[in-house]
Amino acid sequence: MQFYAPLVDATEDHYDLPEGSLGGLIDSESTWDPYAVSFTGAAGLGQLTAKTARSLGLTVPDGVAEEYNHWRYHDTTIQYVEEHRSCPSGLVSGDERFDPRESIRGTASYLDGLLERSELHGAIRSYKGVDRSHSRAEEFIRRFEDRRAAYSETVEEDSMYRAEYAKHRLWLDQNSENGGS
Repeated sequence: MQFYAPLVDATEDHYDLPEGSLGGLIDSESTWDPYAVSFTGAAGLGQLTAKTARSLGLTVPDGVAEEYNHWRYHDTTIQYVEEHRSCPSGLVSGDERFDPRESIRGTASYLDGLLERSELHGAIRSYKGVDRSHSRAEEFIRRFEDRRAAYSETVEEDSMYRAEYAKHRLWLDQNSENGGS
């Protein structure tokens, strides 16, 4: 997660998304696994379907959705992804949903479009494909808010640690230049 935080934050700012919304959404969708594939064929950090990804300008080779969907009939998609994570070139090649930068951009663009038509929780329900009457709608919102808060807290802590490290590093550099006194 922390590896992608600067890119997520910059993209969130670029699209003027609510603070922590993009990180929270990615965390709840893929738990920061760029090679995640759902049983429905949604893929990447933002779990975009092939059709949605194409509509957002991401490259997804023809026939890919059917190839991923084939795996939903097996015991678990996770098992398949784990077996192919070390060599993603065959199935993943050319599918920008597995490129973290493109997946984050596509996810932000999609969320931004949903936010033009609804408030944040409505946009998250739409992203998940459920309406307010869906039995798990509130569970999705609760999980999203938990992940959003955890993401914001982690990024804030990471920023504090980086600032402390920078001050400490500066002090060390200054003292080493002065002969250690």
